[in-house]
Parts: sequence; C-alpha cells; structure tokens
Amino acid sequence: MKPVLFVQVAGGDTMTLYEVQLVMAEVAKHVGSETQILFGTGTDKRLGNSLTVTIISSIAGPGATPSSASRNEV
Repeated sequence: MKPVLFVQVAGGDTMTLYEVQLVMAEVAKHVGSETQILFGTGTDKRLGNSLTVTIISSIAGPGATPSSASRNEV
C-alpha cells in the first residue's frame, strides 16, 4: 500500500498560492518520493496573516509495514 499524506493549508484572505507552494515543498522534503500527497486550501479571515497546516498521515514509524502495524494494534 502506498503511503498517503493529507495536508490542509488555511490562511487569511491574503494567503497566496506561492505561500501554499512553499509549505508543500517543505512537507515534501520530509516524506519519501513514493508517498502520495493530497492537499487542500481554505481561507479564514480570523487567521489574518497567519497560516495553519494540518497533516494527517498513513505513514507508520521507521521500519513499520502496513501488515506489522495492523498486527500491533489492540
């Protein structure tokens, strides 16, 4: 099974596509090339000039495989 990373980037009305691109480039540095990255964006006026990034990952710890991860769950 291919690892999947879900990334949600939210910012104020002034958030730019360039800022989202910078965030996604940084995230991509920290995962393997086989990882499928799915992302979305949203705006929230309350964030002003700030960005928030939410990441949900199916990637297990070092050396774990999907079969070994499921065997360890109780």
